[in-house]
Amino acid sequence: MYNEISKLTKILNSELTIERIYAGKSWLMAKLSDGSCGICANYLENTPEDISFLESLHGKPALEVSELLLSEDPGKAAVGLSAINAYCNQIKNLSTDEIKDIDFYCTDDLFLSNKTVGIIGHMGRTIDHVVGLAKTVYVFEKNPKYDDLPDSEEEILLPQCDIVIISGTTIINHSLDHILECSEGAYHILLGPSVPLFRNFDNIQKSCGYALTNTEGFIQWNEAESGSPLSFCVPYMLYSDNIL
Repeated sequence: MYNEISKLTKILNSELTIERIYAGKSWLMAKLSDGSCGICANYLENTPEDISFLESLHGKPALEVSELLLSEDPGKAAVGLSAINAYCNQIKNLSTDEIKDIDFYCTDDLFLSNKTVGIIGHMGRTIDHVVGLAKTVYVFEKNPKYDDLPDSEEEILLPQCDIVIISGTTIINHSLDHILECSEGAYHILLGPSVPLFRNFDNIQKSCGYALTNTEGFIQWNEAESGSPLSFCVPYMLYSDNIL
């Protein structure tokens, strides 16, 4: 039984509250009472009801809001993850040695030439890099494009994988724990802007995500644009302290 998702809802400092949650075209950003900020993919439709819901969270305990991650509503689950990432993805808690171009180097200490790699989510830069190195690469998508496989193939093919690179959005849609179960024994890497930089996963060897460095610039951009937030962040790669 895997419970990496529920574990994330228990880590926030109980004294922290939500200052504000910003909803943009592609991303949510949570700001906590200590000034820390974190982002994740936005699954809300930004309707007036959604905006009213976000406003109702202002001043609430961040730990309570983080529990929204367990909601079956992906929009609310994303709100919970944004609060968790605001807590986890703080530069003051990270080392400059952990700064990496994660799209390319999340596998840089692994020998891929004889490995089968599964990639959950169409992460183009990572796919392009790994395809040239690994023996076999399977890319799974809920909405397949190009040569992607439908996610219904995961139960069949993930047991064959030596390494599995997993989009952080699997935390929001609650597929992460099932993916870990299907690929038991593989080397697991969480990758992307929605990933919490958390050192205490039990079944994930690496967490590769982003810490915001230009909050005001990000807020302005996120209101008007969509796409990668990388220009407002620094990418980090962390190893789990719980896995040898």
